[in-house]
Amino acid sequence: DRMRRMRQRNASEDPSDSGQRPPAIPLRCLFLGHCLESKGLHTAAGIVAEYCALTGRPAHFVVAGKFASADERSTFETLINNLGISPHTEIFGFADRDAKVRLLSDADALLFPTKYPEETFGLVVLEAMAFGLPCLVTRWRGIPSLLPTAGLFEMLPGDTKTGAKLLEMAAGFSGFEMLRSRFLESFTDQAHIRKMSGTMKAET
Repeated sequence: DRMRRMRQRNASEDPSDSGQRPPAIPLRCLFLGHCLESKGLHTAAGIVAEYCALTGRPAHFVVAGKFASADERSTFETLINNLGISPHTEIFGFADRDAKVRLLSDADALLFPTKYPEETFGLVVLEAMAFGLPCLVTRWRGIPSLLPTAGLFEMLPGDTKTGAKLLEMAAGFSGFEMLRSRFLESFTDQAHIRKMSGTMKAET
């Protein structure tokens, strides 16, 4: 449960009556999609590393998707090793429908800092919104417009320092139902039918 994990993370910041801090709860960060540098994978890794350095808190970084080649995967593994987050990174691989449900349910934030030239529509952002999952996105194409203003964590491509600060904000975000409501109201088949119906009525 995302809210429960957030409360546990907050509680781990405060010493107990004995003066000892309880074990820190890692922030579960998810990258879901094609594992390409241009899709923001390397930037996402940098954001996780910066977040840990900025806050002193742990994170668990899950990468779900296919690498284009063995060389691409090797380059990424070298990067996370150099960033010091290799022990806290899980390369999940391809995620089918059931796996996506588990991953999106278990995550605390989606990282989608894409700069992909052919990016048209951030489907993964909609999938995350359906689960009420906070999304950190880039100011790229129309992606920010998918999210409600109060739940928008937006950065410029490649800006990992800003991304880390936004991730810290997203870690404390509790508007899960607001995100899910935005998805239900705007992006389901039923919402599309309502919009089409309204358009047709307006034209008659």
